[in-house]
Amino acid sequence: MLVHFGVEKIFAWGIAIDYCVKAFVLHALKLGYKVYLVIDASRSVNANLGDEQKAIEEMEATGVKLITTEEVLNGKFQTTLAD
Repeated sequence: MLVHFGVEKIFAWGIAIDYCVKAFVLHALKLGYKVYLVIDASRSVNANLGDEQKAIEEMEATGVKLITTEEVLNGKFQTTLAD
């Protein structure tokens, strides 16, 4: 549906990086969106030790780019929005 509005890039963040956020990110990547995970605005459940790191590694391996709120809010991210 977002494609109808010309959306190509998605910025994601939230709670349960190892569950909900990961599922959303992987689905968006599968649909062809460029996805940026605002890592310092996200937290994990980490039910099992290492779940957060495994989730991040899986998302990075499929194409998510990790960014910070500082990069977004201070314009430091502007130069990479074209990729």
